[in-house]
Amino acid sequence: GSAWNAQIYAFNTNTLATNVRWLTSGGSVGAPALANISDTATGIYYPSVSNLGLVTSGVERLRIDGSGNVGIGTTSPTTPLHVVGASDTGITVETSSTGNTGAYVEYKRNQTGATSRWWTGTGITSGSNSFQIYEVSPSSGARLTVASGGNVGIGTTTPDSKLQIYSSSSVGAALTIESDIDTGTDSLGAILNLSRFNS
Repeated sequence: GSAWNAQIYAFNTNTLATNVRWLTSGGSVGAPALANISDTATGIYYPSVSNLGLVTSGVERLRIDGSGNVGIGTTSPTTPLHVVGASDTGITVETSSTGNTGAYVEYKRNQTGATSRWWTGTGITSGSNSFQIYEVSPSSGARLTVASGGNVGIGTTTPDSKLQIYSSSSVGAALTIESDIDTGTDSLGAILNLSRFNS
């Protein structure tokens, strides 16, 4: 069997923690280097230099590589957080409070003189169950809102039609539709086609 080369003492008691063992080698997925003796299929192992793996039930669940990239479901993460699933894969951002709180992901750019912050999520606007793209800085406000019924608002957080565009500015257009396709004739074709279908 595998040899153990360390004795671990319980914190602040100076007594031997007999339920924890540490392998002399880097361990493996089936036998992690650091594990509880009552569950040796769960623990931490060292798959290679500067790499760390977290194992549960004999399966690697999380990998941290030498660059600091974290992989969940993958042993070769290529970004700071890389998630791989065998089927439909998602990341859940959830609030534990039942109060009026939002759940969102923040995107932040720290370039000198061009810092910007954006949120995407739900409940960002107080009392809203909609999904929003929200600018935090340098300006502030919801830029696009998808209401719970599917209506889309640009410039408004309460769209009352499938697409509602609102601008409070008297300068410039609220909506611009442009085409630069060159067909070789004077006609560029229809840029905007409005149709009504009767049942």
